[in-house]
Amino acid sequence: MARAARVLKNIIKAVNHTLFVTNLLKEGSLKEMPDLVALHKIWKEKAETQREEIEKLTKNNWESYWQYLVKPHN
Repeated sequence: MARAARVLKNIIKAVNHTLFVTNLLKEGSLKEMPDLVALHKIWKEKAETQREEIEKLTKNNWESYWQYLVKPHN
């Protein structure tokens, strides 16, 4: 039983190390299998934050364009 547990730990460490090295997994611990539901939630929140930041930058670009290039010529 102890040998099986040790082999299981080694397999988990090997899989997680491979995922970590190939940049597929950066969050979590290398000693246990990742919780895919939690990782999906984290990644979704990060993607939403990035989308909101991109929208703000786009809005700022259009406002700057209007303020400095279009409006002075009206």
